[in-house]
Amino acid sequence: MGYGFGDTASNIVWQVVMSFAMYFYTDVFGITAAVAGTLMLVVTLFDMVTDPIMGGIADRTRTRWGKYRPYLIWMAIPYGIFAVLAFTTPDLTVPQKIIYAYVTHILLRAAYTAINIPYGALGGVMTADPNERGEIQGYRFAMAMVGNFIVSATLLSLVERLGNGNDQTGFTYAMMVLSVVALICFFLCFISTKERLESEESRNESTILDSIKGIFSDFWVLLKSNREWAIVAVATFFLLVIAVLRGGIVMYYAKYFLSCSNGETIDLLLVSYDACNPNSLGTAIMTVGTLGSIVGAITTIFLTRTLCKTVIMKFAALCFIVTSIGLYFVQSDMLWMAIILNTLGGYFHIMMIVLVFAMTADTVDWGEYVNGSRATAMTFSGHLFALKFGAAIGGFLLGKLLTLFEYAEPIDKVEQVQPESALNGISLILSIIPAGVCFAVLVCCFLYSLTSSRLIQIQKEIQSRAST
Repeated sequence: MGYGFGDTASNIVWQVVMSFAMYFYTDVFGITAAVAGTLMLVVTLFDMVTDPIMGGIADRTRTRWGKYRPYLIWMAIPYGIFAVLAFTTPDLTVPQKIIYAYVTHILLRAAYTAINIPYGALGGVMTADPNERGEIQGYRFAMAMVGNFIVSATLLSLVERLGNGNDQTGFTYAMMVLSVVALICFFLCFISTKERLESEESRNESTILDSIKGIFSDFWVLLKSNREWAIVAVATFFLLVIAVLRGGIVMYYAKYFLSCSNGETIDLLLVSYDACNPNSLGTAIMTVGTLGSIVGAITTIFLTRTLCKTVIMKFAALCFIVTSIGLYFVQSDMLWMAIILNTLGGYFHIMMIVLVFAMTADTVDWGEYVNGSRATAMTFSGHLFALKFGAAIGGFLLGKLLTLFEYAEPIDKVEQVQPESALNGISLILSIIPAGVCFAVLVCCFLYSLTSSRLIQIQKEIQSRAST
């Protein structure tokens, strides 16, 4: 559980970026949706360079605390500082703001990489027991959801309370509070973990440049030779596009599409939310949606004990498509129906996310069956790249779609009346468009061939080879 605190800390900031960055840039910071969407794509291309470099640096680190643990302390404060700066609005001209946004977002992503890649590697050197490793990753995923819940339940409330009506000030102070929470979680992770194994990389004396060349070479081999991994990677890409589109448009949906009667409230979990306050309504929708995702993740764990992952995946994809299409037909005054269908969408979406992580582990066995060697680290690294690239394209599409649907950005902090095309577009981005993208995921499910029975046969064949 102490190891899981590291992902709680990481997700406190990552969830803000995923769900609120577009809204912050257009409605608070003061740049256009098109510019913000392009920014999301460009900074992810930057990750393509920093990820392998950081991996090479971490593998060559030597300290009395270990190779990977020290980064939880070394990078925690820069991570918190850059998180605050990335969501701060300086008094600058629009061109200067764009430069500021690029610089601060790149610095935040660099800090995230510098702390998250060593953190991920830490899980592999805490124990050699496969079952314990599985439990470690299970706790990590659960604690990551805790980070998501903290953001969904508190961010907009903190913005409103600490900013006293000024969202620019509110976001800065809110990120200060959340960054402190993240720092505490990183510290708890540091003191709760211990490196017990010496990784193979610690005996590798090749240069960082050689490591980078090897990573891209191995990735190309993986892409060509492991068909099942490629299918899972494509599905992961589309699932992250869906995640960013849905998460990024919720605030616009609450602020512009949904309507309410004066004094109308929504009572959830002993908390009353003002349905006519966009921040309060957005918090209610996201909080319930996150709880639905947590339940979906737990449901998936139990289902995979008795059912084939491919069957569950197909079922979840179909249900997501149906609930998303249904959400499009919800009228603006049907608050509860919007919340219920959005939560169901999140429930089935997280089931698919959990399953593609499990399927990625299965593709390692397939790779060994086909190629005769296991490429565990590269398989998961490639999966992480598909995840990041999907998130980047999702952010890029969100900005382009808002522009296409003629979304009217606030001018000099004054909100504009949204045209009918924008209101319909916001609804489409939350419902029909994710349903269409999920159809591509469904196609991947039918192309994927590693059923439970076939995987058992493959594992037996691998064991038979090893014994001979």
